[in-house]
Amino acid sequence: MDTAFCDSPHMYALVKEGQDPRYGMPTPEYVEEAIRYFEKHAKKFVPEDRHIFAHNVLHRAAEMGVAVNSPILEKYAGTTYNRALDAHLSLRKSLTNSPTYKLAYEKIAAQRNELNPKEFAENLMVLDKHAGVDKYYDTKVADAYAATFGVQKKAVDNIVELVKDKRPVLESYFGKAMVDGLEKEGTAAYEALPDDAKEIIQSISTGAIS
Repeated sequence: MDTAFCDSPHMYALVKEGQDPRYGMPTPEYVEEAIRYFEKHAKKFVPEDRHIFAHNVLHRAAEMGVAVNSPILEKYAGTTYNRALDAHLSLRKSLTNSPTYKLAYEKIAAQRNELNPKEFAENLMVLDKHAGVDKYYDTKVADAYAATFGVQKKAVDNIVELVKDKRPVLESYFGKAMVDGLEKEGTAAYEALPDDAKEIIQSISTGAIS
């Protein structure tokens, strides 16, 4: 067996305490297959497992010299904060009627100064569960990890087609008037947006927000 496979802490994509490790990656081909599997089935994993899987696959790819061009995998691997995090928190506030939880979402934003993105995502998921917002994951809101982690800024291939395909979720973040403008003006309107808005749209286009 490959020594690198035996010695690597990332030899399995999904490793959790008290469970047998799953999705072994002994060769570059297995890494490539793991990337394709995640791109197709990420939403079948609970949010925490999405992060664990993506983190281990990304590190194993680096060990094996496998190039990664997967925005959704890179996002869930989680190394930086999302520039659009405040927008994700605001949307969560709008989905709860409890003044207590609205205030909690305002306060949690300050934890970015004290916690790394993974720790913040873990705390956000706890708050989402208490506030009942987790029931909207992958529909009205991004899960705690997708909301917290940032992605490298990349162009959206066809903004007009994205609007046609994802109008409801785009409107939940930006409102009808802005989405109408994106559909009418296309790339020019997209390029004029601030970076945090672009990051949300990029996440929608890759499926990290659906």
